[in-house]
Formats: sequence, C-alpha cells, structure tokens
Amino acid sequence: MTTSLLFCEDRESRLNDLKSKLIESIGGMNVYLWKDKNEIILTAEDYPKTINTVLKILSISENAILYLNGLSAYTAELAIALEYSDVKNKVIVYDDEDVLKKFREFFKKYKISQANCININEKNVYEPIKREEKGEKAVMSIDKNFVVKGIGDVAIGFIVNGSIKKGDRLSLLPSKDKIVIKNIQIMDVDVNDARAGEYVGLALGGTNEMKVKNSYFISSDDVIAKSFEVKTDVCELYGQDIFNKQFSCAVFGQNLKAILTTENGKTKINFDYFVPEFSSLTLADSSLQPGKNRIVGKVTTNKNHL
Repeated sequence: MTTSLLFCEDRESRLNDLKSKLIESIGGMNVYLWKDKNEIILTAEDYPKTINTVLKILSISENAILYLNGLSAYTAELAIALEYSDVKNKVIVYDDEDVLKKFREFFKKYKISQANCININEKNVYEPIKREEKGEKAVMSIDKNFVVKGIGDVAIGFIVNGSIKKGDRLSLLPSKDKIVIKNIQIMDVDVNDARAGEYVGLALGGTNEMKVKNSYFISSDDVIAKSFEVKTDVCELYGQDIFNKQFSCAVFGQNLKAILTTENGKTKINFDYFVPEFSSLTLADSSLQPGKNRIVGKVTTNKNHL
C-alpha cells in the first residue's frame, strides 16, 4: 500500500512524523517506510521546481495526503493535481480553520478538491485504505535494474496494478519479450507474491541486462499502443488550448511526454513509446514556470487503442 504526501512551503511539517526509514531516492522521488506501519510513503522532493515527480507519485499511490498549511499558488496546484489524479483515497489535512474556509471558497466555483478534510489534531487522521483486488492485470514500473552474481537479472520498482507471483510468466514492455519471475523480495525478504503498492525486487529469468534496461514495465498483459482514444476533462484554471502541444504525464509510474490531437470528432493521446493500456492520466504543461498552474486536467480512455 502506497501513500503520497503533498506539501511544499513547510518541508518540516508534522506530516514528516509519519516517515521513518528512507528506502530509496529515485530522481526527485523519495521512498520511505511509514512509521509504525508496514506501508510506503512517497514524496516529491523536487517540487515545485518540477511537476513531473508529483505526477509520478500520484500515479503509483492508492492514497494521497495534501498538507494545507497556507494558501499559495503551489498549494492550489497540488490540490488541482490531487483532484485530477486517479488516487482513490484523497485527504486534505489542515490545522487552521480560517485557511480551510478560504481554500474551500476559492475552489468552490470549480468544484475542485472535494477531498475529505481532516484536522491534523484528530486521531487516526492518516489511516490509509487498501486497493481492492479485482483480478486486474499485473503491471510493475521498473525504476532500475542490475545483475547480481549467482542470481542474474534483477528489476526494482513498484507494482502499480494487480499482483505478481513467483513463477509467473510475464512480458517486458515495450519489447514484449517473455520472462519468468524466479524470485520476489520485499525489503530484502523473500516472498511468494507481491501486490499493488509494494516496492519490490524481482529476479528475472529468460532475459538479459540490456533487455531489462530498455524496458519500462513488466506486465501480464502485452497489449500496448502509442495512441489511445480518450475523453478529456480540462481544468478551467488552465485556460489554454490543449491540442498539438506536448504535455507531461505519468503512466503506471513512468514519466512520459504526450500530445493530444483531434480529428473527426475523436480525441487521441499520442506517445513516443508503446505503453500499456490505462484508464486515466493526469496531464501537466511543464513549459509553464513554477507559480503558474501547470495541471491541464485528465484524460480517460474508452479502450480503443491504435
């Protein structure tokens, strides 16, 4: 189970009390253990300089907590990112009733940030929820890979959908090369299976270091495409044309670039690389400077890929 912590001005906020051991730093993303829980916490350490890591951690997480410790352009942007994300459990934590009131008044017109708002002093404010298992396809986002003597090729990353079991025969994407899962480790402990939200190491058979290095995902489904038909939900606070310009997004934990096009009444999202089929994505305009709202909105697929 994975939770994103979103905050900017106050890096020493009380939400930091949730974190214990730093497991990994990957680009601007820090991976922590949840204090007193066997869960994962993610933070975007390079925000607000870039919005991309925020997109990445939200695409991985089942839960997200926004710390509302003041009103600013950055707090507003994080609230918009949270609203247009696919995170199931969205919580806004506050410690000032006046700030919360102003925050709600500002966003009321746009129906944004209807997340559950909880005072930071309340008990059990940080209880995460678990993702429901519904026989979803397995997808692991590969953060790094290496070769271990006596074991072979190893891939490290988050399972962002479904579950993976020892002995599973899966595919490297986008190559579609078949592999077998020889072993699974969570926190250096051997396990027989791992589920969405868990940070794992997979020992892989039937491949080599270069093939894994050139892969973004491990999946039980090798249905991939560069273009998908989508419906758009554009944030009113973005206020720019959305077609034929490059946007940032995160597909199952991988930061990618995409372009929206429209033809004959159909809207498509187009990538430079083959990606697995997804349900929805948050889009951001990284060409805008920090301090301006970079969240464009989101797209939802209608399951037609080209």
